[in-house]
Amino acid sequence: MQAFLKKHQQKLSMTFGILFLILGIVLKILNQPPEVSKEERIALKNIARMEARVNKSSSSGSQKAPSSSGFSAVTPKEKEDYAFIMMIVLGMGFLGFSFYNSKKR
Repeated sequence: MQAFLKKHQQKLSMTFGILFLILGIVLKILNQPPEVSKEERIALKNIARMEARVNKSSSSGSQKAPSSSGFSAVTPKEKEDYAFIMMIVLGMGFLGFSFYNSKKR
């Protein structure tokens, strides 16, 4: 197994690099939000304003303590963005390593 990995190291790292880059770009394209019309944006702003007014009047007496954990405050959208960045970095790293390894020989 080790001999196989040593023999095909350049091809494997190039394959993984291209795979990570393509997978990251495809996932980023598929996770793009759909275009929202102007009327929907106006309606969402009105709803958010009404919710803020209701929350402001109901929470005047009690306030919550802010959470102390940093990563739990990260939204799922931010986690997807972090995963996308990691996939692109890994893909570029594998590709760079494959080219660096080929020049070294």
